[in-house]
Amino acid sequence: VNGRDLKDLRHKDAVELFRNAGCEVSLKIQRRLQPQNGPVGHRGDGESGGLPLAAILVPGLALAAAAVWILLRYRQRM
Repeated sequence: VNGRDLKDLRHKDAVELFRNAGCEVSLKIQRRLQPQNGPVGHRGDGESGGLPLAAILVPGLALAAAAVWILLRYRQRM
């Protein structure tokens, strides 16, 4: 507030500083960034930021379907 740091100020002293700040007040707001757990791309919205599940499932299902088709074709020839 007006160039004064409130970091280690008691609540009542900070309130007094605001009350005596005058008509024009300059505020500098800072906040600490919360440490993030997980991958760097973590968005905090419930998604991990890694590969989407579909990026793993779709190719896996395609390979499984191809393997079943090949197996059925091979068995028909026997």
